[in-house]
Amino acid sequence: VLWLLTLAAWWWTSRSRPRQRRAAREPRETPVHKQQAQHLKAARKAAGNGDARAVKSALLDWARLQWPEAAPRSLGEIALRVEAPLADELRKLSAARYGPGDRAWDGAALAGALKSVTIRPDQAPAERADLLPPLMPPAA
Repeated sequence: VLWLLTLAAWWWTSRSRPRQRRAAREPRETPVHKQQAQHLKAARKAAGNGDARAVKSALLDWARLQWPEAAPRSLGEIALRVEAPLADELRKLSAARYGPGDRAWDGAALAGALKSVTIRPDQAPAERADLLPPLMPPAA
């Protein structure tokens, strides 16, 4: 009888309590490599459409993700960090946008170069010469 009373009390208390909703999950941040792919895709699409401003914006966004500690601030700086043919196409785009006169640039060639981006390997830091003599010179 006590067991049945306990079971009835448990049922009564669980029924009268308002149900708590689960906390909503926070949306996950998109991984960096997927963000980079989205920016490169946007740059390819803009290049195909001939929109130089959108190409520059998408590539600078991509570069901020690629080099977060020292992000390039121009297409010329990106061109110094990537291999040909992309580097050549970026230089042509910069020359067309900022050079004298109205130069045409080939958006299709840039879109093709954006399909395979090759980043230049980091160059080894130059060994700096010791400016001060050693504290303990070698014994003679």
